[in-house]
Amino acid sequence: MLQNILSRRDAHGIALIYDSLEQTGGLFVRSVISTWISRGVHVNVVCFDVDPQDYLRAFKEGDIKSLTVFDGFTDPFGEDKGQSKCQYNPDTWEKLVANTECGVLLIDSLSTVLLHEEFRHVYNTLIHLSRVAHVQQVVCVTHTDVHDESLLASLSYLATTTITLKPAVNGTDLSAVCHIVHKKPRGRASTEELQFEMTQDLTICNIRKLEEQNAVPKAAQADPTANLTFNLKLSEDEKDARDKVVLPYLKKTGAAEHTGTGSITYTLEKEDDFDEEDDPDDDLTF
Repeated sequence: MLQNILSRRDAHGIALIYDSLEQTGGLFVRSVISTWISRGVHVNVVCFDVDPQDYLRAFKEGDIKSLTVFDGFTDPFGEDKGQSKCQYNPDTWEKLVANTECGVLLIDSLSTVLLHEEFRHVYNTLIHLSRVAHVQQVVCVTHTDVHDESLLASLSYLATTTITLKPAVNGTDLSAVCHIVHKKPRGRASTEELQFEMTQDLTICNIRKLEEQNAVPKAAQADPTANLTFNLKLSEDEKDARDKVVLPYLKKTGAAEHTGTGSITYTLEKEDDFDEEDDPDDDLTF
């Protein structure tokens, strides 16, 4: 699925890139942006965590033509420039990309915004931006070690695609593992865990699927008859004796076959005083 993300296949809605101090996503995010630009996609980045000049320095000169970086780092509250609204306010994001080419809106990072803005406001704004025709996709970088589980669960519910970055167990400093969850339009979700390598020239290579070699083996089921005070198992001699028992409902082989009609014979006794002249309806009044 990482190849589909890089090739922009089925790209829509909201995508979340989860990173942490254990596995930062700076190089990965820039590599994804560079790959998208090489495929003709214009990317708009609202940068809150890094100075825009430092952000652009990692890209090739040819990539910068298709990359627009908005400064939300040096003056996020709009105090120096006398802005009416601070850059943390999600209402300003749509205006930032209104006059740019249609493409991807990337928020780097959403965690910084959530530290200053109400979650419900940010949540509703992301839904609105994902439906704007001018924006192909909204991508948000989120630091998982900053927020609680309930907030991350709400964001994951909102997102179409989530990419969780993890450190590679056996790899170099440029290796990483990503766990991808992609929701299809009909509601079904597909997951995949991949290991890949990144280079300093912002390319992602050597993508391979991780096998479930670290999966916890299933515990052996306990024998329910192990600790009983009586024996439920039969020996071979007991099994032979059981098989030789003739059960009542079994047909005995070799018995003579009787054919004919059945008849019932009843012999009256003294107590059976039955008078044929007695009419059983004599005591009834009509």
